[in-house]
Amino acid sequence: MRFYQVSALVALVSAVAAIPIQITDPSTRSEMLCENAKAAQTLKGIQTQNNIAGQTCQESACLGDGSLGLCNNGQLVRVACPGGTECQVLPLTNRFGVSITCEAAQDTQLRIQDNMANCSG
Repeated sequence: MRFYQVSALVALVSAVAAIPIQITDPSTRSEMLCENAKAAQTLKGIQTQNNIAGQTCQESACLGDGSLGLCNNGQLVRVACPGGTECQVLPLTNRFGVSITCEAAQDTQLRIQDNMANCSG
C-alpha cells in the first residue's frame, strides 16, 4: 500500500492543505478512479461528523454545518460557501486523491457515481 496526500483546493484561496489518507495502490486508471471515489465518501463522512470551527487542526476540512473549514494557524476557521453549494470532498479524476471545496451536492454525487462506475465487482 502507498500513502497519498489529499489536496484541499479552495476557490479564491491560495493556500493548499494536505490530508494524508491511505488508499490501495491502483494499477490502472479505473482502479484509481474507484479508490478516489471511495476515499471521498469516507473522508466526507468523517469530516462532517467531527469538525467544528475553532477546533485545532493540521489540514482544512468540511465542517458539520456544510461550510469550509480552513486551517489557519492551527485552528479551523469557518468560511461560508456561496449560495447553492456546501463543502464537499471530490474524487480527483486525473491523479490519486480528493479535493475539498465548495460545490453543489448534486454535482459531487454525479462525480462520485462516475468514478464508482469504474469499480469492479
